[in-house]
Amino acid sequence: PADGRQAFERYFVNCLNVRVAYFNNVALTGPESVLNALYSLGVGLPPVQNVLVAAIFLSLRMGYRDVIVLGADHSWHQSLILDDANRVCARDRHFYDPDAELKPFGQGEFTMDTLFFALGRMFAGYWALQKYAVHRGVRVINASSTSFIDAFERKPLALALDTLVGGSPDSPAERSKAATDMTDRLG
Repeated sequence: PADGRQAFERYFVNCLNVRVAYFNNVALTGPESVLNALYSLGVGLPPVQNVLVAAIFLSLRMGYRDVIVLGADHSWHQSLILDDANRVCARDRHFYDPDAELKPFGQGEFTMDTLFFALGRMFAGYWALQKYAVHRGVRVINASSTSFIDAFERKPLALALDTLVGGSPDSPAERSKAATDMTDRLG
C-alpha cells in the first residue's frame, strides 16, 4: 500500500542486493490487442488474485524468454467443506504441517459462490498471462508436480529444463541489466 512505501524503503535502504521497484497494479480487461499494448506500456496487468500472477507478469515484462512455474498446486478447492455452522472451511495442508486444523476459508467471508468466483478470476488471470506470453514470444511452462493451472504448457521439471530454447538472460550481468532495465521502465 502507498502508506507503507516509506517504511518499506527504509527497511531495505542498507540492503545492497535489494532494489525496491514499483509497478502499476491496476487490473485491466478488454480486447486482447489493446491489453497487449497496455501491458507492454506498464499501464496495468491482468487481474491479480495472488502474487504468482504478478510475478509471472513481471517476468514477461523483464524480457525473459522462458518462465518455469514450480509449486503452484492451486488445489485449495480439494480441501473445502461446509462446517456445522454452514461456513466454507478448508484444511490448508502444507509439507511442514500435515495435520492442519479445519478453518474458515480466508477470514470467513466467503460463501461457496463467492469463493469459486474469486478462484475463477484467478485462473482467468493465468489465461490472460498465457495470451500475453504468446504475444511476446515467451514460453511459460508449468513444471509443478501437481497443479490445477491449465493455461500453461505442462512438463516435468527435468523435461522443462531440457527443452528450454534460450533460457533466461545467461550471465549474472545480463540478469542484473534486465532487472535494472525493467525497474527503470516501471518507474
